[in-house]
Amino acid sequence: MSDDDIEELIGKFRSTVPKVFQFLEVDYNYDLVQIELEDVEYRKDTHISARYLSGLIGVEVVWGIGQSSLSVPMYELVGGKVPEKLSFYGHAGFSRGIQLHTLVEFITNGKVEPPLPRITSDLSFAEMGRRADRCTELIRTELVDLIQIQAERLRTYSHDVLLGDTSLFPTIQEYHRKIWHVDI
Repeated sequence: MSDDDIEELIGKFRSTVPKVFQFLEVDYNYDLVQIELEDVEYRKDTHISARYLSGLIGVEVVWGIGQSSLSVPMYELVGGKVPEKLSFYGHAGFSRGIQLHTLVEFITNGKVEPPLPRITSDLSFAEMGRRADRCTELIRTELVDLIQIQAERLRTYSHDVLLGDTSLFPTIQEYHRKIWHVDI
């Protein structure tokens, strides 16, 4: 993608996320506290995120620009603030977090596929490359639709979490470790 393409998509992200995730503010009393572009020297690490906070839970919408990823992490707040240390795998001493795609996959027994192709360590390098190219193309051509899909999935599958119930977090983290082949 060219820099002009990326700038146009950043604008779409900034305008679309507050609209389609507004239900967090209206229905669940979350606050949109920031939309931040972290533009780092190494382009593959650049990302933009929108952060929503309630008293108990943080929800972010994160577009990893160089990584061609679009994720929605949810995590426990510490004293109403974003934790300094966060783990999606259940590491001791870290605040607990889960990814929306993992929650959806677990709840639906894999019947609902992630909106972007998953790139895992068990794939060949060639297949990883093909999937990364497909992710880049989907984000370039369908970013708004992908954001809308994520919002609808959050609304459909995360009601209890959005209300502050994190009792399912350990189970989802265990499942996440299994998917990504992580031992702790």
